[in-house]
Amino acid sequence: MVTEPYIDRTELEEMVHSSPYGTAFVSPWITSAETLWSFLIHESQDVVDSFEEIAVPGGSGTGKLDTKCVLITLSSDGVAIPMLAFLFRLETDPPTVYSLFMNPTDHAVRELLDDLSKQEELIIDFHDEHHLARLKRNNNLRACIAETLASIGAGRTVPEEMFDLAIDNMVPDSFDSDALWELFAGMVK
Repeated sequence: MVTEPYIDRTELEEMVHSSPYGTAFVSPWITSAETLWSFLIHESQDVVDSFEEIAVPGGSGTGKLDTKCVLITLSSDGVAIPMLAFLFRLETDPPTVYSLFMNPTDHAVRELLDDLSKQEELIIDFHDEHHLARLKRNNNLRACIAETLASIGAGRTVPEEMFDLAIDNMVPDSFDSDALWELFAGMVK
């Protein structure tokens, strides 16, 4: 884990910081050599500071992180609506779980997922009000993402409004990421 102070906030960082704690996004992380995809999560400073506890001494950022990638298909009026769920569980006390749903039928999302399926490392950036904490791990989501893209093919696109409605119906406000982790506990990453 690497913690870095902020100098100036970008528009994306402003969006992350204006979201409720625990909200997850996906964003490109551009380096001089390549463009990688990073999961961005907004958290309180206390929670971000507690992530230091899961890092190996020396700050290598190799603490305990469990991940799940699950393809869910719902049906609405006879229309199949595929959703790709990403779940991240950090072994803090108590464990912290985050979730993010993506529409794998959307062309731009498919391109992002294709890139992410080829990325060696999984990068998760936690933003509090003043710092960035970065966890890097082996990207064990690659196979699930590739299988999802292959199974969906280049068929029809599910409109974003229909996708959002399906998520709202599947995950009501009272259903949190911890409950999703338990629901998908028996499923493969």
